[in-house]
Amino acid sequence: MARLLLVNDERDLLVLSQDVLQEEGGHEVEIAAGGAAGLALARRLRPDLIVLDWIMPDMDAAAVVAGLRSAPETEGIPILVMSALIDGSARARLVGAAGFLPKPFTGEELVRAVSETLAAHAAAAERS
Repeated sequence: MARLLLVNDERDLLVLSQDVLQEEGGHEVEIAAGGAAGLALARRLRPDLIVLDWIMPDMDAAAVVAGLRSAPETEGIPILVMSALIDGSARARLVGAAGFLPKPFTGEELVRAVSETLAAHAAAAERS
């Protein structure tokens, strides 16, 4: 079980994703409604993974990732970016996200993307 932080401005998607990741994924999941709230909560919680929406009214994913990477307590946390943007995967890679999940997605796809991102991060940590 991992501690996850979901950051999104869409309340319904936050709650649905939280339920799926807790029930089907067996994870402990905290939620934040927006980039600024997510950044503050990440610094306090230090989750194992952050699932971050790209487009939010207060801060986009690039700004949140920059904030996370600039703080010692959050600089190494893997980030899974979700987006409906056509070039979302490329944008996620450019900002240094560990993974990308295109919207819309199913609960199964969300659980799989989280598991794969956590596994890849663990494998990279073992190699270093």
